[in-house]
Amino acid sequence: MGLGAYPVVTLAKARAKATECRSAVEEGRDPIAEKAKEAEPTFGDCADKYIATIKSEWRTSTNISGIRRSPVSARASGRSGFRQSQPKTF
Repeated sequence: MGLGAYPVVTLAKARAKATECRSAVEEGRDPIAEKAKEAEPTFGDCADKYIATIKSEWRTSTNISGIRRSPVSARASGRSGFRQSQPKTF
């Protein structure tokens, strides 16, 4: 189980994380499975967060609605009305 890269995670932090993981295993929990369950943000989530940070710099709210309605944004965030295509079998 990786605890992090050296410059970012110090030896003391790595040891603390290892101790936490050992205690989790002793309690019957799987620390690797718990880490995998943590949700990663989707493109739509990231786009919403980015728009929220720069929204105050825009002149009108039309900019915001235009970006939210763009086909690229809709497809990437899963809000479009398009179905996923299925491969054809012959």
